[in-house]
Amino acid sequence: MATRLFSTLVDRITPNVPGCPQPVVINYARLAARDVCRRTLAWTYVQPDITFVDGTFSYTFTPPAETDVTKVLFAEINDASFTAAPIEVLAASYPYWPTSTAIYRGSPQHYATSTPGTFLVAPCPDGVLTYVLRMLVALVPQLSATGMEQAVLDAIEPAVIHGTLEQLLVLPERPWTSTELAAYHAKQYIHSVAAYKAEVLLGPTKTSLVVKQRPLA
Repeated sequence: MATRLFSTLVDRITPNVPGCPQPVVINYARLAARDVCRRTLAWTYVQPDITFVDGTFSYTFTPPAETDVTKVLFAEINDASFTAAPIEVLAASYPYWPTSTAIYRGSPQHYATSTPGTFLVAPCPDGVLTYVLRMLVALVPQLSATGMEQAVLDAIEPAVIHGTLEQLLVLPERPWTSTELAAYHAKQYIHSVAAYKAEVLLGPTKTSLVVKQRPLA
């Protein structure tokens, strides 16, 4: 997949914040892109299949470089449903979990995110079958990322620009500080995020929803 750098947004942002250093603009653009991706789930990724290991309950997400998994959108094991649950629910539902003692192992039914990069499965997998996990996840760029997938950044660019300007314009005692303009871009940010979600809901045809009134009897 092609990567687009956050630096490509600088020319569209700096005229609104004269004097703002380019590294600062890029940093806030990256933060805005993270937030837009988190809100819209615009950046999806089919994670490589994971084969569970007998007696191992902790596994690591394997997203592309410079990305983090923000949400699991779909998961299944051997074509069967694999659902999320809070860690405390798993602990209450499976005695002695997450012990790997053989008598308490079984066919994994649920998962819980442990840290931003790992997830736990319950019960602890046994060796009776080969358990293969398929996942569709939503991504965000890492805090150190220099860019992200071009097609996604192109699609969410308006929201990213408004989100960046909203945050830059409220920085105190800067030559470009303007709470009034910040409030304007905050509203545009919300509108852009909502517009993107609506476009996704409508699908690629971009056909408007039409409600037909029934003729009066």
